[in-house]
Amino acid sequence: MGGYGALRYFILHPHDFNTAGSTSGTIDINFSLFRQVSIEFCNSTRMIDDLERSIGNKTDWADYS
Repeated sequence: MGGYGALRYFILHPHDFNTAGSTSGTIDINFSLFRQVSIEFCNSTRMIDDLERSIGNKTDWADYS
């Protein structure tokens, strides 16, 4: 399943994985959706915090989608 599968399994099984990444997959980096998923599955804003460290402020995310 590649990058999409890695991210999907990470989101669906947050207690089994520490980190996941996609090096060639295509994702839509939607701040509101990622925040909701992060809170629901990780009980924190970890996913969006990690993205902000990697690609910058949420207003810049559209440039990477």
